[in-house]
Amino acid sequence: AVSCGVAGREIIDARGREAWEGSAAAPRSGHIPHSLPLDPAAFIEDAVLMSPEASRRMLSRFGPRPSSPVDLSWEFIVHGDGLADGALMYYLLRRAGVERVRLYDDGWNAWVADDGLPVVRTIGATELRERLARERRWFAPDTPPPGFAFFDVRHWSDHRRGHIPGSVNLTSRLFDDSLDIYIAEHWPELDRTTDPIVTYCYGPDCIRSRRTSTIAARKGFLFVERFYEGLEGWRSIGGPMVKNDDGE
Repeated sequence: AVSCGVAGREIIDARGREAWEGSAAAPRSGHIPHSLPLDPAAFIEDAVLMSPEASRRMLSRFGPRPSSPVDLSWEFIVHGDGLADGALMYYLLRRAGVERVRLYDDGWNAWVADDGLPVVRTIGATELRERLARERRWFAPDTPPPGFAFFDVRHWSDHRRGHIPGSVNLTSRLFDDSLDIYIAEHWPELDRTTDPIVTYCYGPDCIRSRRTSTIAARKGFLFVERFYEGLEGWRSIGGPMVKNDDGE
């Protein structure tokens, strides 16, 4: 099996960002935990395949956010839907001078076909708002939704200043050690094999939700959802906020 979130290793998904994000219509869609989307088209410039040197420069800027590029000395595990697109990405990385590349030749199709393996899907602001409404927590007190675990992984002081209703604060730094305790306290009946867990942080440039999604997958959650847009996306749709900076 592909090792997710291991130091010194990156997982590259060659299927394209849309497939990597997943769809609300298909709960078992999305990506392998901790993987990053990289379309082979990124190696094309002006309808021509980039030179190896230009490809390497492009890769040196690639990562989960602009300020966190991948380390090209790490081991890269690449995959696509099956063998063909994964093999193409393998070739492109090796051509760019990335020395440690391995091909997960079974690919995404084999991964998602195994119901015992976790998947991560990105969830949008509108979908999250609709789900909270279905959970009848839209105008209710600031209590956790019963149907899914919902975590704000920002700093506790930012959570107090304003957070999405129903979200429980558990900072990313404490997430690994404390997740089981928080689940037992707030969602004692939650089934990790069927019920989702959602994490969010500040916005698209925050990678805390990436790390915590990986941790949740390691701890047995099979349906992991990352609110990638974070608080920025929530505010953009006018989502309500709860403030606790007055001590209430």
